[in-house]
Amino acid sequence: MRLFIAVEIDDANKSRLAKIREELRFNSSQGSYTLTENFHLTLAFLGETDVSNIPMITDAMDRVEFSPFMMKLTHLGAFRRPNGDLWWIGIDSSEQVKQLQCRLKESLFSKGIWFDPKPFVPHLTLARSVRLNRSLEMKSLLSRKVDISLSVRQISLMQSDRVDGKLVYIPLHTTRVQNLS
Repeated sequence: MRLFIAVEIDDANKSRLAKIREELRFNSSQGSYTLTENFHLTLAFLGETDVSNIPMITDAMDRVEFSPFMMKLTHLGAFRRPNGDLWWIGIDSSEQVKQLQCRLKESLFSKGIWFDPKPFVPHLTLARSVRLNRSLEMKSLLSRKVDISLSVRQISLMQSDRVDGKLVYIPLHTTRVQNLS
């Protein structure tokens, strides 16, 4: 099964993100757009994982201590790609997010759980393979300000699956805040 660990987004903020995604879609000639129900912040991508590893993964998650914090989404960004760009929303003052992600990866590593070792760039993906309309300058869209605050109180082990051709994320386990002493 294909797994990742993420911060889930509440429904009200998913709706706000969907409006920004639709603005991007309106200004694009092509793209693969994130479904509203699938908005999340990936902390660790585990990839194809044997189901027998789930207890070790959830134990590693439950050992991560973190206090609740606010995460602020502030700006649009794009990773340039030859077949179309990946558009995302970036996080301002993401030190607490980075600390949480670092503690999580340390805990996974201590259990011998593989995770994608790429450097962590905290973002929420809006769309992949995007090509903007010729009439729109990328700079004008990138200058758009975002002001969304999210409360981070838990992390979730998610399964990524295709159901009737649609990408679906299924929460398998949730670890709630364990206040630091």
